[in-house]
Amino acid sequence: MNLEKDFEEWDREELIETRRALNQLLESAAWRMYSTLVQKQIEARINGIILIPLGSLDGALNQEFQKGEIAALRLALAFPDTLINQFTLALEWQEKQNGRE
Repeated sequence: MNLEKDFEEWDREELIETRRALNQLLESAAWRMYSTLVQKQIEARINGIILIPLGSLDGALNQEFQKGEIAALRLALAFPDTLINQFTLALEWQEKQNGRE
């Protein structure tokens, strides 16, 4: 991935507006509810892995599948913050490039 090329192609106003919208999402009651529900799903899967002994290969495969689900759920929670950070980096990079010109 060539971040400089990506950052050059992103529209500054769109980055600012999207970052603002994501911040508003993270501060909303809807996000808090979503986050709580996802956390409960994560906890249920972790408890299933910890509390259920492996009795067979199928049990081990199921446990690995649940680990993948846990990782995906954690990613779903982290994605907005990741985008906000990426957009912030892009804006900072664009500002530095504009200062050089």
